Amino acid sequence: MLSNMTIKSRLILLVCVMMVIGTAVATAAYFALERAQEESKDIAQRRITLIRDVNKLMYHMADNRAQIALAMEHRYDAKMALHADHSVSLHLDAVTENISKIDGLFAVMHELVHSESGIAKLNDFVAARNLFLNE
Repeated sequence: MLSNMTIKSRLILLVCVMMVIGTAVATAAYFALERAQEESKDIAQRRITLIRDVNKLMYHMADNRAQIALAMEHRYDAKMALHADHSVSLHLDAVTENISKIDGLFAVMHELVHSESGIAKLNDFVAARNLFLNE
């Protein structure tokens, strides 16, 4: 077949075949990059959500410490207790509300963590927290 073609025709055929191959490779690369971008977007979004949840968790834990310190100022022998215009239950209710928010954050984190090491670390942290809460 190629023996009956002129050199010009052979070169045109070669260029056309190379263009078809190049187009196929470019198309495959485009779809592979698009798929990789979607997967990395999912991973990034999940990790950003986890980081945001950890920050919320730390905020609620810090607020609990502050609320407990403020509740301790309501002792009958404390000088600050004379200036308190609210009951100690205001602080204790805030601690209870923060504990329920922390429980909710842990539930969300359990759904988002997929790696075995991440699940193990999260379970260790939850176990340590449960020991602390049960003291």
